Amino acid sequence: VKARAVVSSGLKCKGVALIREDDAIKMKAELDVLATMLDSIQSYNTIGKLKGFKYTEDELSKAFEAYKHCATIAKLEERARKFEKMIGYINQAQSYVVESDQPLYDDMNEAIGKLGSVILSDKDAEIRKYESLLNSLRDRYVDYYIGYYTKCRLSPKDALAKLRIMNSDQKKICDIIKDVEFITPTEYQNCIYSITSLREADPSLTKAMIGEEPFHDFSPREYYNKTGLKIQDLEDQIKTILENWIITMRSVFKDPSVQDNLELLKPDERTLIDGFRDEKVAISIENASQLRNLISQLAQGIDKVTINFDDLRKKFNRPFTPDEAIEALSQYINELCTAKERKKVRIILK
Repeated sequence: VKARAVVSSGLKCKGVALIREDDAIKMKAELDVLATMLDSIQSYNTIGKLKGFKYTEDELSKAFEAYKHCATIAKLEERARKFEKMIGYINQAQSYVVESDQPLYDDMNEAIGKLGSVILSDKDAEIRKYESLLNSLRDRYVDYYIGYYTKCRLSPKDALAKLRIMNSDQKKICDIIKDVEFITPTEYQNCIYSITSLREADPSLTKAMIGEEPFHDFSPREYYNKTGLKIQDLEDQIKTILENWIITMRSVFKDPSVQDNLELLKPDERTLIDGFRDEKVAISIENASQLRNLISQLAQGIDKVTINFDDLRKKFNRPFTPDEAIEALSQYINELCTAKERKKVRIILK
């Protein structure tokens, strides 16, 4: 009954029919005959009834020839379950492999494409060979995945370094002054994003676990071309960004337009600015907010003109000689400064 139901509903593996239509029709018809005979035989349950048994030996032999289909269908069901799981794994794993990482990606693609022809084969050797191929691809993927995982996840030591950076005075100061006039925060924001995107590796993850399930909250595709990120390099980057921002802030306090407004400040504010500008006072968590606010207050008389890289690309959209480039840039800046008091104009490159 089960075999007949399987044939009727169709036996497939990843959309590939394991029993051809004409064979299925023949199997179903023969199984129907056998099922009908077995149903009727059940009524011969006494010696008296057996005397009236209506089937001949030939009829029984012919009907029971269909019984071999049960073994065939059971074998195909087992094959379907096995390869459904194996191909399902390879298919999912391939979605995490970077296409340019050859030959693994193409080998997976080729193996998946062979399913339709191999699974219908009646040669056990060919089936075993295909199964070995899929197992080898799984093993290669496991090595590939663990390699990327190790590169892109943080060790316990680096995870502590990340925590130290996120709680450092340097980061806290950067967070305070990143919105200061004349400071461009993009590089800092990108750096912080890179740091926060780095996650600690799960020490319990093993190759055996990856062999059972291809995804463990990590996809190599998401980290393609990002494997070079080192927590120490990112820490150094924050340090460099802060140093450059401090230089920018000091240059603002040295600006003649700002100098003219210093007389309006309170004595303690003037002392802080003079000390910071002359590199006698270092920026700190305690004074960063005040310095930020003082720049905003003193820079109100400055007419800021912002140029971003997209604007420059539009202006310099063809090859220029040095003289042509200088002339084009001067003309562009003059256009931006039209109707402005040039002494108060400051060009800011974003």
